[in-house]
Amino acid sequence: MITEIKIFSRQHMNGFAESGGLNFPYCNKLWNLISIYSEDKEYLTNQTKNTLNEIGMRRFLSLDFWDLTNDNTYEKVKIRYPDAKLFDQKHATKIIKFLDIIQEEKEESILVVHCSAGISRSGAVGTFANDYCGLDYSELIKTNCNIMANQYVLRTLRKTAGMTPDFGSNNGISPVEKGIIINPF
Repeated sequence: MITEIKIFSRQHMNGFAESGGLNFPYCNKLWNLISIYSEDKEYLTNQTKNTLNEIGMRRFLSLDFWDLTNDNTYEKVKIRYPDAKLFDQKHATKIIKFLDIIQEEKEESILVVHCSAGISRSGAVGTFANDYCGLDYSELIKTNCNIMANQYVLRTLRKTAGMTPDFGSNNGISPVEKGIIINPF
């Protein structure tokens, strides 16, 4: 089960791997990794995986998506960068399944998330994982004070997990039946 979430930049993760775990705060503890990349090369090469396994990485999930904020931005970027990938429900489903597997384990572990800068995409995934696993948000912010979650990624994750209310549908129930008083006077 996940007890802590830590967010790093790719540069930090490279440093940890290249040094064999020197200064990695979770060396020889159980930890899992969500690795996010985009136009840069995938971080998790065979050599990197081996090194990270040696310092305690139990499992990993590697995802390719860009730091885009919505479909409109994506369409504009796609014209110039045909390889651009927008975060979608498939990415969200992979993250949720990955978290479910870890949460089913009895051993406590840390979730490490990284993207290029360790701010937006990883901030969104880390924030979602924190909520999804029922962890204390103030602890997440205390240990990851530089995150600014990509709201598009965060909304997509929450929607896919069923963690957002559907304000567009009343499911056949009137607002009055729901207890919502529109105009009491």
